[in-house]
Amino acid sequence: LPPKVIEQLRQGENLPSHRYRTASVLQADLCGFTALARQLAPLEVVALINELFGRFDALADKYGVYKVETVGDAYIAAQAEPHL
Repeated sequence: LPPKVIEQLRQGENLPSHRYRTASVLQADLCGFTALARQLAPLEVVALINELFGRFDALADKYGVYKVETVGDAYIAAQAEPHL
């Protein structure tokens, strides 16, 4: 959950709601990753994903983007105005 929502829940608010002027959601799936992963050792696959998603995380932090989750080779992030 976005930090703002977590704080509201901690303060006892049951259903926090927000209005945003704009919102964007990114869902990035690595094309060809399954074929590439077949050619690599398991630890190489993990190292590759960690390196790539680590770079995505650094950019998300730099630009104030909320990382929703990673699932396999997919990266999901969101941003809204005002910030999440």
